[in-house]
Amino acid sequence: ILDRFDCPSCNFLGQGQLTSRSFTALTLQYIVLQRNQALREEVRTINQQLVDTDVAIIPDGNARTIMKFSFNAASISPMLLQQPIEPLKLLVPANYPQSSPVLLENGDSGEDDLSVKAKSRLHRCLRSLLHPVTLEDIARSWDVCARQVITEYALQNGGGSFSSQYGTWETV
Repeated sequence: ILDRFDCPSCNFLGQGQLTSRSFTALTLQYIVLQRNQALREEVRTINQQLVDTDVAIIPDGNARTIMKFSFNAASISPMLLQQPIEPLKLLVPANYPQSSPVLLENGDSGEDDLSVKAKSRLHRCLRSLLHPVTLEDIARSWDVCARQVITEYALQNGGGSFSSQYGTWETV
């Protein structure tokens, strides 16, 4: 038994006495809390930078960290979202950022589905990035891939964006 442990939150264990098992459990809890705080901060930073993609940590009852990347197309006409892109889900490994997050598959429908096309582009894009890949890398890549798929869909259906209709700005 450890007689003294300087931790204000440890008083519930009985006069500050900890077994080595309790100490290990508290240490692991502290590490998980610190990791989750770092992830929340990274998510907040990503969400401040991107307009069309929302990143969120979703609860998982198995003590895993699952991230959801939703393409909300805030900068695109709501008319284009009649066939929305399904959110991308990732499993964040315990040793992130030393290891890349893992894409979770959620049973996509068919080849013509915009979600399948966006995920296919994302896979190609992520292969070209240096590993390990960060959540920010994935969020930015997802944002670009989903936007490209939505823009192509709009063009095929008689619509598009200002840039696709009139071209992009050029510096003279």
